[in-house]
Amino acid sequence: MARRKDWQEEGIRLSGEVLNPRQTAALVQELRQRIQDKSILKEIEDVLAGRRNELSSHARDTLQFVMMGLLMQRRKD
Repeated sequence: MARRKDWQEEGIRLSGEVLNPRQTAALVQELRQRIQDKSILKEIEDVLAGRRNELSSHARDTLQFVMMGLLMQRRKD
């Protein structure tokens, strides 16, 4: 089936799966609980709020490793 040119997925695509808004909110909540370093959390909040343009390499690596661990722990529904 051909898709329209303006077609977009609803949600966030992550590791081959599209997360709905509820799943995305749960992932963000879990990331906030797992990251213990307050400076990294502040840096992420600053990027999300537009006060910074990009994450430092340390913050980016930490975020990627924590997210990878969370994705590996998820059950397939």
